[in-house]
Amino acid sequence: LWNAAKEVWAAAQPSVETFCDELEQAGFVGVHVELCKYPCQVSVDKWCKLILGRFWSTFHGFTDAELTAATAEIRQKNSGDQLLFD
Repeated sequence: LWNAAKEVWAAAQPSVETFCDELEQAGFVGVHVELCKYPCQVSVDKWCKLILGRFWSTFHGFTDAELTAATAEIRQKNSGDQLLFD
């Protein structure tokens, strides 16, 4: 993601404590958090098409021009044909 999208995503994320509290209020006991990496791979072309299609709510507030600029930045920063995420 580009910086502006990271900021939008981070602002919309509830805290871990919120999730734990809600699970406990729903009757779950022994709730704990374990952070694990989950590797993901997607082609640059596919990822850019997904962004331009606003597949993720994070992208809904961006203009077409902003998304086009973001995908150009992603392509520039990633010389290969695949993106790897954790």
